[in-house]
This record gives sequence, C-alpha cells and structure tokens, in this order.
Amino acid sequence: MAKDLARSVGRAQAAMSRRPWQHDLMRIKPWIGFSRRLLQLALLAMLLLATGQGALVKVGAYDTPGFAQGVALSGSYAYVADGGSGLQIIDVSNPVSPFLKGAYDTPDFARSVALSGSRAYVADGSSGLQIIDVSNPASPTWIGAYDTPGYAMGVALDGSYAYVADGSSGLLIIDVSNPASPFRKGSYYTSDFAYGVALSGSYAYVAYGYSGLQIIDVSNPASPFLKGSYDTPGTAYGVALSGSYAYVADDNSGLQIIDVSNPASPLLKGSYDTPDYAIGVALSGSHAYVADGYSGLQIIDVSNPASPTWIGAYDTPGYARGVALDGSYAYVADGYSGLQILAEGATLQGRAWKDLNEDGLQDAGESGLAGVPVELQDASGNSLTPPAAASTDGNGNYRFSTLPGSFRVKFTLPSGKVFSPKDQGADDSLDSDVNQTTGQTDVITVAAGQNSLHWDAGLFQPHLSISGNKTTDKGAAVSG
Repeated sequence: MAKDLARSVGRAQAAMSRRPWQHDLMRIKPWIGFSRRLLQLALLAMLLLATGQGALVKVGAYDTPGFAQGVALSGSYAYVADGGSGLQIIDVSNPVSPFLKGAYDTPDFARSVALSGSRAYVADGSSGLQIIDVSNPASPTWIGAYDTPGYAMGVALDGSYAYVADGSSGLLIIDVSNPASPFRKGSYYTSDFAYGVALSGSYAYVAYGYSGLQIIDVSNPASPFLKGSYDTPGTAYGVALSGSYAYVADDNSGLQIIDVSNPASPLLKGSYDTPDYAIGVALSGSHAYVADGYSGLQIIDVSNPASPTWIGAYDTPGYARGVALDGSYAYVADGYSGLQILAEGATLQGRAWKDLNEDGLQDAGESGLAGVPVELQDASGNSLTPPAAASTDGNGNYRFSTLPGSFRVKFTLPSGKVFSPKDQGADDSLDSDVNQTTGQTDVITVAAGQNSLHWDAGLFQPHLSISGNKTTDKGAAVSG
C-alpha cells in the first residue's frame, strides 16, 4: 500500500516533465516575470547578431520515436533515454549522419541513463532501475532490474553501486555487483522529490526539487546521511560537478553555482538566469552547457564562478532536457525532436558596398548595398550540401555560421554592376576581397569559435562610353 502511494505521487509529480507544455503552464509567472523573460530573449537575440563568440551550429540529428529525456556517450554511440520508447542506441561515428543501431523498450518511461563497461543503467520511472547489456549495440538485452519504491528519475554509477534519484523516495543506493540480481544497499529520504544525482568522492550530490541541493555522505553505502544542503531559489532538476563547485540546473532560476569545498556548509558562489527552464547541465573546461527547455542549449562561461557570463546558444527545435559532451560535440536530448548534435562553430561575415569612386576601398559616404546574393562555398568553389546562401541586409552586411574548415565566399553581381579592383591599399578591413571575374574570395580557413571579418565586395555601375559621328548644320561630319 505504501509503495503504491509513493508511486502514485511519483507519477503525478513526474507527469509535468512528460509534457513540457503543461510543465511550463504549471509554472507560469505573473506578467511582469513573463515580460522579463521576453526581454531576456530579445537581448540574447541581439547579442547573437552582434558576436560570433560561442556560436553553435547543428551538425546532425536523429529523431527518436519517443520523448528524449537524457543522453550518455560511450565510444561511437549515444545512448538516449527516450521516455516511452525506452533506450535508443544511436551510432554517432559520423555525427553528420547519425543512425539507429539498436533499441530496448524498457517497461515504463526512460528518464536517464548511465554507462559502465558493456552495461547501460536506465532510470525507468515507476519501473525503477533497469540494467541492459549493450555489448552488442545492435541487439541490447535485459540483464536485471531493481524495482525502486518511488519514481526513478536519475542515475549515477560508482564501482559496484548505482545511485538512483528516486523521486519521492529520495536517494537509493543499489548494489549492482551482480547485475542479474541487484539489491538495495541503503537509502536517504527527505520530504521532497529527487530528480538528479552526481557523485564525487564520498558524497552524492542530489538535485532535490524545491529543497535545492542535498549533499549526502555515502562513505558507508549502507547508512548514508545528510552532510549539508543549499536551498536554491528554483526547482533543482540536474547537477554536475567540477572542482569545488556544484552546478545546479534550477528550473526557472537558471544555473546556480554552489561552492561545496566544505560539504557541511555549501554556499552560493554565483548564478546565471537562463531564458527558459534549466533542466540539465554538463561541463567542459570553463564552460557550462545548460539544457534550457524551449531555449535549447545555453553556454555559460564559468571561468569566474562568482560572475558567470553568457557566451552562446543554439535554439534546438524541441525541448532541451539533457546534454552530454564529447570533444567538440554537444549531444542534446531534445524531447520530441530526439537527439540533436551540435558543435562550436565559426562565423564568416562581411559587406557589399557601393564603390562610388571605383577605387576598391570603402570610403566615407559609401553605403552598403542591399540584396546582393552571397554563397558560402567549399575551398574548391563548390556549393555546400545543403547549400549555404543569403542576401546582404539593408546595410549591405551578411553572415554565415558554419563548422570549422576552409571556405570561399562568392558574391553574385546584380544587373548592371561590376566588381571593384581587389586588394587595394594596405588595410584589409577596407578593401574589396573578391576576384573581379568570378566574384569569389580566396580560401578562408576558420577555427572553432573564430569570427572571421571583412570579407567584402565593392560594386559599382560602369560609365557608359558613347562614340560615333555627328553632323553639323552644314552636313560636315565631326568625330565625337
């Protein structure tokens, strides 16, 4: 009876997470708060237009059949906890063209996944912890399970133990030394809802909903106890660790950075209020990658934890709930849009202008030329697949975001125009960079995070030359 009640509570509290639009409606703020969100989004959009720093580009995607909740990586595969469609194993050896390798349909609703060797450990809602053999990714098989009393939301692994954030039943520690017959080793319960868990040393850091961050001493897995806590202002959904800090995805309060150098007395170090609802977080170097619901993936510079700053974002098509990182790639569990694969890109930008004096230099008073077709090509001058084409804006400017590599920019002449002379003067920010015959630039090589500027084209309308003979009143021919 008690277990059924706990499960009912777990299902009710987790239902909103299954339906992101309901999740947002349940948390709608007063209009002033909503207006603040709109203002933040507008400012972020303006900043994206103004800088190439931290720009992300989409590399590839795989549309899983369910509602992608979480993702973990191992080798050439991404393991997606796909809600009602269980575990999906995606081959990402070529991130541009990921494809389904295999799948296992877990009994309930796959919320998150962790990997150890040839096993995947799935937090599967009301079906608890499911252990799947993925030694053959094309044909994963069930090994064992532990039916937790609550609603399994998150899982982390350390040695012979799986630590499960079990919703209303708190933190469960499961002995998985024999994966075919896992058993409960210990547990810690408080009155809130455990969503996520991360491990470091002798401590489990639990994202504990409205109770914020709970730090549990698990040095004796049979008898865990509360070491310290920090009550974040939002709803703690996810947590990641780096050095002396815990990074908490705190729902409508964005990213909270907690100093846990003294686990008995954690304190707030800094925070960044993301545009939407922070659900998941992963770390790489001095960057925190936040899965931020309808605002996609947000990148926060945390090199100074006391003053984190926004440096980039990618607005995924779905509802970003989880993120995992590998090298230069970010893998986003994006709800009904499945797995989205992103990478830090590069930008190329420049300007087409009216070269009034035809000297190949941008002089004062020479305005931009709108509507000029511009194409980003490969280093050999071939169109990209898919094509990358644009037209200059009202000020004559254009911009391409792309993966790092080598490219050319090609301008197409409007009717009646010709290109200005190339590479005039000593200032590359003022000259015309295109071949007068082909309209192409030289090869441009850009690295990740680089914003390559001033790939410009001057254009002018050539003067008409009139020649021929004219006659005088007396009929004498005069050359003119």
